[in-house]
Amino acid sequence: MVGAFKSTFPGATVTVVLAMAEDKEHHEIMQEVSQLGEQLTRVFVTSIAIAGSTSRSTAAVELLSIASKVFHEKIKVKSFDHMDAALREASSSSDVVLVTGSLHGAAEAAHFFA
Repeated sequence: MVGAFKSTFPGATVTVVLAMAEDKEHHEIMQEVSQLGEQLTRVFVTSIAIAGSTSRSTAAVELLSIASKVFHEKIKVKSFDHMDAALREASSSSDVVLVTGSLHGAAEAAHFFA
């Protein structure tokens, strides 16, 4: 993901919107996101319905706890109860918005930005 982003958007700043199922490797995925380096300005975490239900989704507060440890206050990390709120704030800046962690989240972002 990082290599593709950097070659597609060289020098662009990015806000990452992250939502994941509870069976994913949260810490490892956030470590990968951190490799965006100086291009990364903000990380927004939220929960997302997985297959129509939030029962398999990781709560935003849990993702926030992990993100705070991974990014060590170097990057602004914020949690949102709903994906649309995270996307709305993410798109309020000139950053590229990168939605990752779940295909369900990417699908919701596609509808949001349509």
